Amino acid sequence: MICLAVLLSFVSHATGEVDPATVLPGTWDGWFETGAPAVNPARTLIIESVTAKEGGAWTAKSKFGESGAKLNDYNIEVSVMVMIFT
Repeated sequence: MICLAVLLSFVSHATGEVDPATVLPGTWDGWFETGAPAVNPARTLIIESVTAKEGGAWTAKSKFGESGAKLNDYNIEVSVMVMIFT
């Protein structure tokens, strides 16, 4: 299971709205902490597209896995929480 938590700080100042289909697609590189020294902690997430579903939910078509290895296809449920700081 992949849990995607993203703080979207590029909110439209005019409307206070964000479009996940515009801001989420791209490549995200990171790592996770593990106690197993033989495990490569580097991971890559590629979000290819984001589509709206009924009820305000979103689904991201993506690839995820160990960096430098074959990535697996995933459909990720995306929830968006927008925080506006004034």
